[in-house]
Amino acid sequence: MKALTGFFVERWQFTLVLFTLLAVLGLNAVMGIPKSEDPIAKFPLVFTAIILPGADAEEMERLVAVPIEEAVSRIEDVEEIESTSVAGVATIVTEFTWGVDPDRKYDEVVREVNRVLPPLPDGVREVRIDRAQTANANVVQMALVSETASMGQL
Repeated sequence: MKALTGFFVERWQFTLVLFTLLAVLGLNAVMGIPKSEDPIAKFPLVFTAIILPGADAEEMERLVAVPIEEAVSRIEDVEEIESTSVAGVATIVTEFTWGVDPDRKYDEVVREVNRVLPPLPDGVREVRIDRAQTANANVVQMALVSETASMGQL
């Protein structure tokens, strides 16, 4: 052990260059690490929303949500399907088993929903299919504040 420490003590210029090189390589590695406020993580969740103005909740469930649920349930690795129907809007959340490729499952959901679209009632305004990602975070928040106006006026 004394021989090893003695080598670096006797050759202090070499030791200084070695530590400087290690410090520069360390700084370079730290600067090269990708950084973001919200790291990108992909979850095996797909959200589907269908807008049909004028339809009540029962019609949305019977005419829109149930056919889409049946179509999506044929996809492999579906763990849970949860739907909510209100007047004019039906939302279907499809959860897949963890470990599957979320991008591939998203594509399969889009394919199955597109197969069901033609028999859906006329008047469907919008079909929105989104994936769950941490990159979809809100960046801007706004607030209305007044010292004289009431909450109702704001």
